[in-house]
Amino acid sequence: MLEGQVAAPGRGLPLWRRKVFVVGLVLALALGYLLYVFLSASSGASYYVTVSELRELGPRAYGKTIRLNGNVPAESIVSDKASDTLRFAIQDGGATVPVELRGVAGDFFYSYSADVVLEGTLQPSGVFLARSVITKHPTKFEGSPEASR
Repeated sequence: MLEGQVAAPGRGLPLWRRKVFVVGLVLALALGYLLYVFLSASSGASYYVTVSELRELGPRAYGKTIRLNGNVPAESIVSDKASDTLRFAIQDGGATVPVELRGVAGDFFYSYSADVVLEGTLQPSGVFLARSVITKHPTKFEGSPEASR
């Protein structure tokens, strides 16, 4: 024990050591919590990859559930009503991936060159099998030139 410091009655550790221990324990718990939050967020976050990033992943992406972001050119959409299947392309700056979606996409999806987030899996054939489509709407809608006449 240091000179001038008194141990608490009935305790073996001086007061300053107990304070250091409590501060250290609080810091360790805070660090552990932050590490837990960081690891949880990175593994389960709703993150998406771009078409180029998906291409870079290559075979490592096969069969994994992926959220894919890109632009769907309106001219690439082909609907097969008999099988309730949509086939289209999704692209970003330079890369393109063919997509197959069973089910219905929103009207906005058909009308414009849409920016979308798809959730699905990449097949070894290179086709992305989408289970869901989230269409990103522009923040400002403008009427067509014909509507203003």
